[in-house]
Amino acid sequence: MDNNTGNIFKITKEKDMDKILDKNKQNLVITIFVTSTCDISKQFKIKFIEISKKLNAHYFVYINMNEFENTTYKYTQNIKETPTVVLFTNNKPIAHYKGSCKDTLINFINEITNKIEEAKRELEDAKRFEEHSQKVYILGKLDCIKELGIELSREFNITDNLIDMVKEFNIIKEKYIKIDNISNKTPSNDNNINDINTMNDINDVNSNLNNNPTSINNDIHENESDEKNQRKLAKIKEAENIMKLKQNIELKQLVQLQQLKKIHKLKKEMDDKNNKFKK
Repeated sequence: MDNNTGNIFKITKEKDMDKILDKNKQNLVITIFVTSTCDISKQFKIKFIEISKKLNAHYFVYINMNEFENTTYKYTQNIKETPTVVLFTNNKPIAHYKGSCKDTLINFINEITNKIEEAKRELEDAKRFEEHSQKVYILGKLDCIKELGIELSREFNITDNLIDMVKEFNIIKEKYIKIDNISNKTPSNDNNINDINTMNDINDVNSNLNNNPTSINNDIHENESDEKNQRKLAKIKEAENIMKLKQNIELKQLVQLQQLKKIHKLKKEMDDKNNKFKK
């Protein structure tokens, strides 16, 4: 990088832009593209520095296209006029501003920032809702196991950690239920659950319960009567009808659809605003 001061950088190489975006994926990177022959760009340079000081929570990049060493032209290929300001987050351009008004650009950046924060909050809400649904699902499975007379290490409720619930299920599965050709993996200690592995393990257990109820039940309680076994299995089947894996899949599809709608809405708003500024 040629030089930088605080949160503003002047760069002349594409690879340096790559490094800045990689390092600041969760931040907003405001990049201005100028040319040496553009008088408006020369005048706006001072304003851009002033904006970087005012909005010091963000990162600012100054690129003179006459000095910039392009390798793939991925940052400059859509720049048709200068000065043009492009806002990046998560390594992607999300908004463009064309103009040289300092106050208007500040308002534009603040508006984009608010929309990003709103989208983050909505995403977190969606994740919490999905985790809650998974907890309900697994609690139902643990209740089914208890109906078979198997004791859990402790009682679980909706406020408990999802990872702990899944670990309990896997321990019970390994100890009591004989299933061939299934994964012995347990969830990692981080906050990311392998949903597919977890749900497949659960479905494998359910399938085994449905397809081989007698052999499984005999492994667990050899001295119980067939009639009692059938009643327990009937309760499990009833719980199964209430909590289908399909509901979990539909929930994920709904969350993804909502996020796509928000992205399209944000893009349309940005395009409308850019057209307004251009006029």
